[in-house]
Amino acid sequence: MGNMEKILVIVLSGAPSSGKTTAFRQLAADAELGSKILFVEESAAELIPIHEMRDDDAFDKLPMEAQQSFQRLVAAHSVHKSFLARRRAERLGKRIVIFDRHTLDGAGYLKGGVSELLSVTGMTVTDLIAGVDHVLFLAAPPEAHYVINTYRFEPYAFALKRGEGVYRAWSDHHPDVTVIDGDTWPAKYANLVAEIRRLMNL
Repeated sequence: MGNMEKILVIVLSGAPSSGKTTAFRQLAADAELGSKILFVEESAAELIPIHEMRDDDAFDKLPMEAQQSFQRLVAAHSVHKSFLARRRAERLGKRIVIFDRHTLDGAGYLKGGVSELLSVTGMTVTDLIAGVDHVLFLAAPPEAHYVINTYRFEPYAFALKRGEGVYRAWSDHHPDVTVIDGDTWPAKYANLVAEIRRLMNL
């Protein structure tokens, strides 16, 4: 890129129902930040025909081999998108790439965590986090704000456990993980925006 600014790559991770999708939508609509960001959708959501999901198809009810096969596919898809997204951001003149979840999020969906993810993908941690500069982890919402919908079947306690697994995966293996929280969604979103602006030196 010559003398151009380095493109920052951020992973927006978090517990189920922590606000990732809402944050993506609001950031994209932000008159100042939205034009500077290339948003990359979650690989798992792109690979699953969500409209066909039913409760008995929930991930944790799948056979172990099917869970591992899916996470192997998600990891490979995510790694490939990392390379393509950075190149696309360069072409479009974007300053930052934000992923809705990324490779190590898959560890939170496997009983063996990161060790199992490495085993089923045949990759190393270095392979999985290559190019990721920062991880912003959205904390779980209060139980009163937790929503079960078409995309989410887990009861709140299980969602908390899953979120803890995802957080450990990133915090144990990436040097720059920041937890984003707030008493209300507007406060939480404001903290997220403030951290993104700080990373962009705005």
